[in-house]
Amino acid sequence: MEKRKPRSLPMEKSNGGEWQAEIDLAPGRYEYNFYVDGAWVQDPACNERVVNPFGTQNCIVQVG
Repeated sequence: MEKRKPRSLPMEKSNGGEWQAEIDLAPGRYEYNFYVDGAWVQDPACNERVVNPFGTQNCIVQVG
């Protein structure tokens, strides 16, 4: 089984204590997860998910 490799998009902690990053995306549907302290984790705020080839799930975001 192929191992997923994270791409670097470092997040910064806001004054309100939330972690955030900005990225420009063309309209479309995107799958994502977070890589935190050496482990893949899902976005707890994500309401839509899909099974990925690794037997876990990816979060979905739709950009309009």
